[in-house]
Amino acid sequence: MMKTVERISCIIMALCAMAACSHKEDMPGQGVREPIRFVLQNDGFTVKSTDTSFENGDCISLFVSDPVAVTNMPLNYSGGKLSTDSPIYWAEGQRTESTFTAIYPYDAGRSSCDSYTFSVSTDQSSRSAHCASDLMTAVTSAAPSSNAVALKFTHALSRLTVSISNKTGKDIISVEVAGLLTSCSMPDGTASGERSSVSAYNCGTPGWQVIVPAQTAEPKITVTTSDGTSYKFTTGEGTTFVAGRNHSTAITIGKEDPHPSGDIPAWFELPVIRDSDGNGIDDGDSSLHYAYHRFTMNGSKWRNYTVCFSADRHCAMWVAAPRHSCYVGSSGRTDAYKADPDIPAKYQYSSKSTGDGCNKGHLLGSAERTCCTEANQQVFYYSNIAPQFSSGYNTGGGGWNTLEDWVDGQVCRDTLYEVVGCYYEQFTDGYGFTGTPATISFGSRSDVACPTMFYYLLLRTKKGNSGKSVRDCSASELQCAAFVRSHNNGLKGQRVSQKEMMSVSDLEKITGFTYFSNVPNAPKDTYNPADWGL
Repeated sequence: MMKTVERISCIIMALCAMAACSHKEDMPGQGVREPIRFVLQNDGFTVKSTDTSFENGDCISLFVSDPVAVTNMPLNYSGGKLSTDSPIYWAEGQRTESTFTAIYPYDAGRSSCDSYTFSVSTDQSSRSAHCASDLMTAVTSAAPSSNAVALKFTHALSRLTVSISNKTGKDIISVEVAGLLTSCSMPDGTASGERSSVSAYNCGTPGWQVIVPAQTAEPKITVTTSDGTSYKFTTGEGTTFVAGRNHSTAITIGKEDPHPSGDIPAWFELPVIRDSDGNGIDDGDSSLHYAYHRFTMNGSKWRNYTVCFSADRHCAMWVAAPRHSCYVGSSGRTDAYKADPDIPAKYQYSSKSTGDGCNKGHLLGSAERTCCTEANQQVFYYSNIAPQFSSGYNTGGGGWNTLEDWVDGQVCRDTLYEVVGCYYEQFTDGYGFTGTPATISFGSRSDVACPTMFYYLLLRTKKGNSGKSVRDCSASELQCAAFVRSHNNGLKGQRVSQKEMMSVSDLEKITGFTYFSNVPNAPKDTYNPADWGL
């Protein structure tokens, strides 16, 4: 009996040993149960907001799905390696993948990686607060293996870099960026909360930086110098901050601010501008020059208009501007004719003289900018003036004057966005008038191209008083259309009609420009005359 018991005991022990060996073979490491290791897949490439890789002492929140089941374990970076405070293992017998989610910076109160709120610091002036606002995430799936789990981090928020050319002789002591949402719901990144002012971090070169959730905003920048002077700038309504992307703007303090460079502004009225280096010259056509005109009123910078000017034709291709009652006041007409200071004078008219039956046709009219003297002076730059036939076109009751007066009636509380343009190739309008290319004497030049056609492009909300940004509107809430008249259309007093209307996309095919590029929902392929009272 004893031998039988001993024999059964031996069999049981052997079976247990076999089971143990079999179980160990299921685990990585050929029977040795090793802790899960981690490695940065792109260490030294994906960087923090400070433009360095992770640094010693950085801590990351780690989540691992079932069956490993880890919730917000600190993952530490030191000496180029990642490690947990205590080892974690693959689950016994696990053959399926687990999802690894890593979130920087570590937050002890973060209970889930599926839904949490992240807020940037509104005071990012210190390096530590700036770094703590740089939300980075890495998500990967891995099956049990002796290989390290590779974590590739990406930036979940957006960054604005403000480069400042300081001509004041004083030190800059602070940069504030107002009008920004500072919280977001993760992981979808939806920005939320009240718009706040964020103090920027001075990172030296390339400039002052703030980190914010992805959003559409109208950032207002205030630069303060050591003598207490503040300089205010507005980058433009509808600036869109994209997750994982650095946005930049360049400003000058101590003298008139030049046109902005970088990928801002994103003003709603602007056509596509190909000027990646911000030098004011089109990337694909060196004959096209861009100028952004802004003026100071009530201590703030306001945008006036943007012009695309042809050095070959010595005349504008288009002028883009917002129209609103805030631009109209009592400054009056300045008649301050002069060359545009942001475009080489050699390409412009050299005087305000007229010629060849044409008078001086403003693209953005004087009456549309009377809120202050500086704003009105800028519309008398030669870059905003085109030769227009005085007989039947640009005189009282003329075809173009009639269209201008009608456009005035389209200005609404929500803002009307317009592009006023010139075309120089042969063109026949809806009334049957055909304009033919010609070179004329005008503005003390003998080589000015005379436009064959003028056009208006208009974009606004249908309600006109919705209180909504056009970027936040659906296509059904917006109306846009082109209004076109040949330059020799002498139908004096001709009321605006459907004959001069076409879709924005149809005009794009004629001119080669892309309009309203910063309003994705603009219904450019269609138009409804009834929306415009026609």
